Amino acid sequence: MMNYVKTTLRNLWKNRGYAALNVAGLAIGIACASLIFLWVEDEVTFDHDVAKRDHIYRVMENQVHDGVTSTVNVVPGPMAGVLRNEITGIKHASRTTSGLVPMLFTVNDKALYEKGDYVDSTFFSIVAPLFVQGDPETALNDLHALVITQRMALKFFETADVVGQSIKMDNDALFTITGVIQDPRPNSSFQADWLARFDLLENKFPWLKRWDANAAPTVVELYPGADVSLINEKLTTLLKEKGGNGVSCFLFPMNDWHLYNHFANGVRDNEGQIKYVKLFAAIACIILVVACINFMNLATARSGPRAKEVGVRKTLGAARRTLISQFIGESVMLAFVSVLIAIVIAYCTLPAFNSLVGKELTIQLTNPWHTGTLAVITLVCGLLAGSYPAFYLSSFNPTHVLKGIKASSDAGSGFIRKGLVVVQFVASIILMVATVIIYQQVQYARQRDLGYDTSHVIYMDVRGSMIEHFNAIKNELVRSGAAENAALSINPVIRLGWYRSDGLSWQGKDPNKNVLIVTEAVTPEFVSTLHMTIQEGRDFYPDADRDTDNILVNETLAKLMGDKSPVGDVIKAGDRQMKVIGVVSDFVYENMYSKAPSPVIMTCNPSSYRYLTIRLKASADLPASLGKIESVIKEHNPEYPFDYTFLDEEFNKLFKTEALVQKLAGMFGALAIFISCLGLFGLAAYTAQRRSKEIGIRKILGASANSVATLISTDFLRLVTLSFVVAFPLAWWMMHQWLQSYEYRTPIYWWVFMAVGALTLIITLATVGFQTMRAALVNPTEVLRAE
Repeated sequence: MMNYVKTTLRNLWKNRGYAALNVAGLAIGIACASLIFLWVEDEVTFDHDVAKRDHIYRVMENQVHDGVTSTVNVVPGPMAGVLRNEITGIKHASRTTSGLVPMLFTVNDKALYEKGDYVDSTFFSIVAPLFVQGDPETALNDLHALVITQRMALKFFETADVVGQSIKMDNDALFTITGVIQDPRPNSSFQADWLARFDLLENKFPWLKRWDANAAPTVVELYPGADVSLINEKLTTLLKEKGGNGVSCFLFPMNDWHLYNHFANGVRDNEGQIKYVKLFAAIACIILVVACINFMNLATARSGPRAKEVGVRKTLGAARRTLISQFIGESVMLAFVSVLIAIVIAYCTLPAFNSLVGKELTIQLTNPWHTGTLAVITLVCGLLAGSYPAFYLSSFNPTHVLKGIKASSDAGSGFIRKGLVVVQFVASIILMVATVIIYQQVQYARQRDLGYDTSHVIYMDVRGSMIEHFNAIKNELVRSGAAENAALSINPVIRLGWYRSDGLSWQGKDPNKNVLIVTEAVTPEFVSTLHMTIQEGRDFYPDADRDTDNILVNETLAKLMGDKSPVGDVIKAGDRQMKVIGVVSDFVYENMYSKAPSPVIMTCNPSSYRYLTIRLKASADLPASLGKIESVIKEHNPEYPFDYTFLDEEFNKLFKTEALVQKLAGMFGALAIFISCLGLFGLAAYTAQRRSKEIGIRKILGASANSVATLISTDFLRLVTLSFVVAFPLAWWMMHQWLQSYEYRTPIYWWVFMAVGALTLIITLATVGFQTMRAALVNPTEVLRAE
């Protein structure tokens, strides 16, 4: 056994250049694939910290508007209170809030914004977060009780032993901390740092108690063995009996919340996060396959020169089984070394990868899944790479080999090498084409006409007395020279859609059409602050009281109202009559990939403003302008920290997932090309060495170095050209299918394929050309004298 190990080490050292190429290519491939699989693992284990996740569901509602079914995760507020009593199989139910709510908390002179959730006390029985302090059974018994995370406790008190301490919320009421829970895992659906009673929200907004207002996301826990389909039927019946807006209700399992969170026309599809999980897993597999092919190709190429070794050993009595074991052992040893180096590479690059994907991934070699996966990769790569050379070489007839008769299977070996090179480049080219098209899609949506200008705009939450002092704040901002204008609204312009209504009517409306319309309350300055365009009619008067019952509509709604101008028409919402005074050009919000926005009504409603939007002067110094704005805001709201968001930065975040896919595809596509070129480099060196005698004879007969280099390079260029023929149609089909999930999508341009092809050819020529020119410049007398 030790003799085989020594022989293996001698062979590797003798051919250390090829061994280094083998190890480098495979190590890089395994490291890249490992990082992506860490991301995939994090995604597929979402919410696995919740022990009862198999029995937890979210109540969803289907609504039909104008023949299209939309699915929402909010239901009427009163529903949670009657579920347990009226529907068999439901153990607990709790309301939550739609998204984390940022609130200002103050302890002594420390004031910080923290994001949290309003829930019912049954929430702790359902999700069961780990309580470090306090009793989950009684934690929210009091109206002003508060449960916080360990990290929030450390921020304010520098200790987690804070039960019984008081903390002020939103500069208003004092809350008593009744529990401290463990910090949620990053891949958890519940990221709240504080939890308070939902009744507080209900007392502030009494309309939450209505059955015709969908505003309360509701989670339930079922008894084991409960019939989900039967519960769905009862939920729908209950909703209709109580006068809800939806046509049906159903339970959505917690195991699917993160990955299968996309619904089309009332049915769950595969366009949610699972699409990206599959895509990233495919990229990881492609990288791994390219690296394994590279590994196998170089091993196969180096098998020919060892034919005499095999012939001698078989003549001396070596069994075929022994030879197979040795060659596979060499391959597995190389693969093992590659995995060790890959682990080092992965550890070194993990911080940068975490920064790229926005996660906190860790490599845990003590985790059986991680070590098991690496062991499988080692064995699979070693067996795949070593199997063909092992069975190929061990099959040689020793008599033929020692007589110098060429093995009949040499042609088959060459064919396999060429096929593997083609597969490598096909995978790499597809990734490069995908990178360019994904980038084009993101830019196509980013650069479309939004209907407003996102540059030099900030927005912030309305706090304290900002609404009452709005006119004074706006005038002082403009007078300071820092701002061009300012406005109040319910939502930032890119997140409109929080309030929708389907009970509106107007003269000439088709009674069979049930149109869902977004209603947004704004101050008169909103349109001018965002540089929107009034197409017809007029904007609101500066004095909002003059336009109390007047509204602006967007182009989409204007078209729905008929062919003539809607200015002067009346839209009815119950007993309220609203007169259309102007039409705003369509603007994009919420879904940046939609072809046309939903219909929108803008109205003046000073009781519901939640955000202040400020347009800074483009010519002013940014830091100085922000300082002036902070001074004005703090003058009228001294108890609240100055906190703001740039609109263009928030806009760019809407493309976060697509941009991440594009970066990963580009980065790993480039690495795939690099690994493939490592293989080409080794194969070109091997080819030049194998054909050295031929090259020498050609040069003696008058062939130039360029013609010799061209002769050798042509074989490789043919393989790359064949890769184009296979890869381009595949890449077009794959990206065409991917783009179908976007309404507003870029065309696929022919020049993308040409550019990728040209780049690949240049890289190939640079890789192969170095070796071929070196071989072509060797003095032919030296080669022939060696014979």
